[in-house]
Amino acid sequence: MAKLDLQADRQTTERHEYLAANWPGNPEVAVRVVLLPAKANDLDEVAKAIRTRTEVRNLYTYTPLRALAFRSIPSAAKAAEQLISERYQ
Repeated sequence: MAKLDLQADRQTTERHEYLAANWPGNPEVAVRVVLLPAKANDLDEVAKAIRTRTEVRNLYTYTPLRALAFRSIPSAAKAAEQLISERYQ
């Protein structure tokens, strides 16, 4: 949890990944936390776009840090991260 104790005024997107070893049925599942830059004021819109345009279904937002947390297979995570990087280049 200390990694999430961050400043909300960062200028870049940060990404953290936590492997979910021994996940029932799929050993490749990982949990990812993406911290959006300070200029990102559309967190809910980004979350909605990820849910509708990728296979990521377990996605949660934390507004004070502009954070997205999601659990997914690698292909869905890659699609979500691509969407985020296109939006905040």
